[in-house]
Amino acid sequence: MEPATRSELPVLLVEDSQGLAHLMRLVLEAGLERRVALAATGEEALAKIAEQQPALLVLDLDLPDMPGRDVARVALARYGAAVPVLVVSGSTHLGVQLQNLPVRTVLRKPFDCDALVDIARGLLAPVSHDAAAGPTPRGAPPLTHIDASALSRPPSPGA
Repeated sequence: MEPATRSELPVLLVEDSQGLAHLMRLVLEAGLERRVALAATGEEALAKIAEQQPALLVLDLDLPDMPGRDVARVALARYGAAVPVLVVSGSTHLGVQLQNLPVRTVLRKPFDCDALVDIARGLLAPVSHDAAAGPTPRGAPPLTHIDASALSRPPSPGA
């Protein structure tokens, strides 16, 4: 069996809230036109990571059985920078949870579904190499945090 190409690899969505997970899966599958595998616990996620490399890890940090950062660490130890990590969290205290993790983007809950797809698409884009900045997904903003609630607010008067 030949290894899957990057475009054939699934997105791995790790989210313990069943309703939100199914909504995110529908949105990502439609917006990215690629398969999205679901895991509701850290153990499920680790099993899926051991089975197949994900193209992208969309990760809630507050899982019922282990911290999401442990899932990210295993994925990154196994596959390195080949697996970008998008953290989706409602937590307002992420500093300690993200410490020492090369997470490019954090999307705060509640979020705009279009923002989720746009960010995921940017992280899945082919990588370009800039000697000064290092590898960056083409089209992805070089950022570490997005508060999606700001994306859906109407512009303030006078803006």
